Amino acid sequence: MEMASVEQGPPPPGWPTPKFVTLMDRTYEDRNGWLMKDEWDKTVPRRLRNENGRTAWVTLSYWRRASEREKRNLEERLRKSGDDASRALYNLLKHLERENGEFFSKLEIAFQEEKCSCSTFEKMKEELILYRASLNWSRTPGQKRHTIAEIKQIVAPGSSIKLAVFRNMIREFDVPYLKVKRGKGSPNYRLAAAGAHQ
Repeated sequence: MEMASVEQGPPPPGWPTPKFVTLMDRTYEDRNGWLMKDEWDKTVPRRLRNENGRTAWVTLSYWRRASEREKRNLEERLRKSGDDASRALYNLLKHLERENGEFFSKLEIAFQEEKCSCSTFEKMKEELILYRASLNWSRTPGQKRHTIAEIKQIVAPGSSIKLAVFRNMIREFDVPYLKVKRGKGSPNYRLAAAGAHQ
């Protein structure tokens, strides 16, 4: 029995483009052209019958068909690259290979948390830890380089967080910092002196 088909033409939005379709993709096309959407959807689990669901199903299908050699080569290229984008893709591939559904559900939560205002402190803490680590990448590893106010400008420029709260975070993460010198050269001295003359 011949499968129902539509006229030859571009695939509907969200469907694989012809250059990615192989002879193995019998569910995507027949000899005469593209399958009708309703018919193709019968090959997709019911819970995945929307644009994102179809893309997820096709992605998993591509991954299942990839050879071990293809996967190893891709993993090696990503590992050698060493940039942030490659690290992110490497993590995604490792969890895809392990069929770690929990990781991908947590990734969805991470997207939501990233947009949430409550994640601002977490982001600042992350930047503070990275700053502390950066102190070791110099000729004088681990040495103090900046005052607390300067560190705040580096890790959280434009933030409205109070300096006292930020100071507590500095102490919490044991970040080395330079103390502001007291005396004529200190801006605190000038403020104190101006207040005393009023």
